[in-house]
Order: sequence, then C-alpha cells, then structure tokens
Amino acid sequence: MLGELMGWENTLPFLPYNEAWKAQRKIFHQAIPPSNIVHFHSKLLQATHNLVQMLAKTDDYMEDLHS
Repeated sequence: MLGELMGWENTLPFLPYNEAWKAQRKIFHQAIPPSNIVHFHSKLLQATHNLVQMLAKTDDYMEDLHS
C-alpha cells in the first residue's frame, strides 16, 4: 500500500515475491553486487539525513515524499 501511495509500486522493494521480483533482484545484484554496497554507505547516510531534515520542516509529508 505504501508503494502505491508514493507511486513506487513497481520498484523492487514493493513488488510481491514472484517471477518479476526475482528477475529484478537478479538484475540489481548484477549491477550492484552485495560486496559493493559499502561504497554507497556515505550516500545512503546523506540521503537519510536529507529526508529527516525535510520531514522535520514540513506538515505535508505525503506531498513531499511523493515529489
């Protein structure tokens, strides 16, 4: 439901476990192997910080998360 509200229903985290999910996960792991995730840690941390800052400044969470 959250994926639908945000318009992300066709992205890997929100797909139901089925053949489409398996295919997308395989492609994702080929593009970004689990061993490479460490290289993205600083970007994930910065994005999380930005999200928290944005949410702290808004009253319209759904509009801001959707954009």
